[in-house]
Amino acid sequence: MKILILSTYDLKGGAGKAAFRLLKCLKTNPEFDAKMFVYEKSSSDENVFQIQTFWTKYFGKLIQAFDNLFLIFFPNRNGAIFSTAWISLASVNRYIKEFGPDVINIHWVNNGFISLNQISQFPKNIPIVFSLHDRWLMTGGCHVSYDCDKYKVGCEKCVQISSKYKLDLSAINFNRKKALINGRANFNIIGVSKWMKDSAEKSEILNKIPSVNLPNPIDTNFYSPLNKEYARSVLGISTEKTILLFGAFNATTDFQKGFHYLKNVIDLLDQKKYLLVIFGNNGTSHFENLGLEFLQFGHIHDEMTMRILLSAADIFLLPSLQENLSNSVMESLSCGLPIVAFDVGGNSDLVKHKVTGYLAKPFDILDFSNGIDYISNEDNLGSNARAHAQANFDYNILSKSYFDYFKTIILK
Repeated sequence: MKILILSTYDLKGGAGKAAFRLLKCLKTNPEFDAKMFVYEKSSSDENVFQIQTFWTKYFGKLIQAFDNLFLIFFPNRNGAIFSTAWISLASVNRYIKEFGPDVINIHWVNNGFISLNQISQFPKNIPIVFSLHDRWLMTGGCHVSYDCDKYKVGCEKCVQISSKYKLDLSAINFNRKKALINGRANFNIIGVSKWMKDSAEKSEILNKIPSVNLPNPIDTNFYSPLNKEYARSVLGISTEKTILLFGAFNATTDFQKGFHYLKNVIDLLDQKKYLLVIFGNNGTSHFENLGLEFLQFGHIHDEMTMRILLSAADIFLLPSLQENLSNSVMESLSCGLPIVAFDVGGNSDLVKHKVTGYLAKPFDILDFSNGIDYISNEDNLGSNARAHAQANFDYNILSKSYFDYFKTIILK
């Protein structure tokens, strides 16, 4: 079975990393012939192909800028990522023809990689499966919609771009996506979390499209617990305190990641009991008057360092405002690290309350701090977390699930 995975990145960003892990997962099954086409390749994997032409090599950034050109008419937008998919950096149709896939599996293809128009031109006889890593396909351009439910009825007067007009950029994009979906036969949706599948079913654009819930996979053989004392010695951490781990790309500056909530949680904790370890940040300005001993590790660029960091910690903290199926949480579970998170988005797929972690009431600071204290006094949550990851997200488990699913798509 030939599967073509399309993603802007292979190792960059959460969605790119998830798509690459799916490739690795599929390759464990000899019945799959899987390839991945990307705009920007970071891995050395021979099954990942970078689609690069003269234009993308020398004018890629300029083309990407043109794709967001219309945003200049909305100078008061909130700064959150908003993608239009007007322009394609490169045509993948030639590569599709050469490879001859049985299924085209589209992941996160924004930043000018593949436009909506190019997707509409993909061969009609090849089924398309779109894996949803956020709500972009069902909105007028935003990726994280927060408490806005316009994706259920039709986007207009978009808050994220500060528009007061019914026929604005979000409305135009919304209608373009609706036309694309309505114009394609055998278009299918994977919600990588139950929450994302539910969002698709409520969406005005996607509610008539067949959808399933299939999670991202993880290599639980690699992401496995190391001896805690050894991991701490490698990192140069010497403490008797309970180590709280928090991190993401731009962990302290990305509003979505909830560091502003975490700072309030810290005020409620016993400062003598906990040490906070942070990764994915630069500088110390955000830690003034933090009120808790902390260590910084900056951006983590390799998975072995991440595995060591997860093994050294006692609790992973996820105060995000919205998550789909967090790679960091999945990695933590696989390394036997319990989680405290707000009960939002797809977090409940990963965190089983008081079993693999603690799900706090959304944005309830006191409940989040109670969760930290609860886990610090429990001994079996780490082994539960590891078992949950192995039973539900391991490559061997999900390679079969994806094979069975793709087979049904091909036979439609």
